Amino acid sequence: MITRAFKPETLRQVAADPTARRLSVWAEAPTSCPYLRLHLRDEPGFEDREQRWGGVVMPATTDVTPLLDLVRAIGQLAPIVSAGLARYESAARAEAECWGGGDSQELDAVTDARLYEDAMSWRRSRTKLRRLYPMTIIGPAIWRDLPPMPAFTPAPTVENLGDCKLLTAWPTLCDPRDPAFLRANRDLRAWLWPHTIENPADHVDNDPVG
Repeated sequence: MITRAFKPETLRQVAADPTARRLSVWAEAPTSCPYLRLHLRDEPGFEDREQRWGGVVMPATTDVTPLLDLVRAIGQLAPIVSAGLARYESAARAEAECWGGGDSQELDAVTDARLYEDAMSWRRSRTKLRRLYPMTIIGPAIWRDLPPMPAFTPAPTVENLGDCKLLTAWPTLCDPRDPAFLRANRDLRAWLWPHTIENPADHVDNDPVG
């Protein structure tokens, strides 16, 4: 790993370097917010083995415009499969959710098992949604495969975000396992289920009680 002080021009040079595979940006240490990690390009000869996940962990905010701008910019450089915006109880929890696992000491057993299943489903995540989030970004390939959207209550909003669609299913960002969010969106989640990685924990029959 090569560490450099952040400068916009340096960032552009690293991103354009054909030998650069990953890009991380953090405040002062890898566990400090904000923290950005992106998959730039596959290792030649190992394209079928790459986990192409990226994520941003940042302090809680109601202004998600910079994050949506980042997604739009990434979409101009490479096709996006899916993404999600949510709010978590801690930076460690957010990092675990972004990258499908982490330090199990930071997680309860149920969450650890769910994120382990996410990590084991990384191949399916290359063509499927992970799950419904308060704000879910759906890539063009998945959107084309979705059947016509029925009428839901509450009704999600759908907006264009570059080549993707931004589906907003909740008025505020929250944990995607928040019981109120899950209950209110059971029908929407069931409709999306065949187009997700189908982590058993996300099935409507396995919702937490609360």
